[in-house]
Amino acid sequence: MKRRRIIQCVLLAGIVAGGTHLWQKYVRPPDDALMRLADAPLQEMFGPGVTHDRPLELDLARGTTIRGLKVPSSGGRIEQPGADGQPEVLNGLEAARVFITHDPLALAAGRFRPLAIEIDGARIVTHETEGGIAPDFPIELSSDEGGVMPRITFRDARLLYRAMPGSQRLAAGSV
Repeated sequence: MKRRRIIQCVLLAGIVAGGTHLWQKYVRPPDDALMRLADAPLQEMFGPGVTHDRPLELDLARGTTIRGLKVPSSGGRIEQPGADGQPEVLNGLEAARVFITHDPLALAAGRFRPLAIEIDGARIVTHETEGGIAPDFPIELSSDEGGVMPRITFRDARLLYRAMPGSQRLAAGSV
């Protein structure tokens, strides 16, 4: 009985490996078609206006890597003095690299469901609200089916805070 289970596991692993190889070599659609498919969930997650460097690194089994992600601020145009003294426009979120681990079974069913999101080298702009601090960019992680929220990890992130006028918690006008 134990030997039969081992043989079944080896066969299953072989089928999965073979299917992945066939996908990568013969079935995978062209990169521009994959980019259009990947852009739709980004627009749903971060709203219109989200941009990133091309190309995405899309692997249906491992996940998706996005470089140069920029999400416009939902609070309007924000400027601060840049290193050269000229005004610099701040996006609500900028990240050098974002890696999204997705649920392959959900993808096979035609649904995007992220399991984990890793954000590296980020600059995150926030604003003060009556209840505390909120991100200055739209982010929607819920799905129609409910489900579990993805785990979000930030590494090497810089937070910028905007105070409300007359703030007691933060100095007004500071970013």
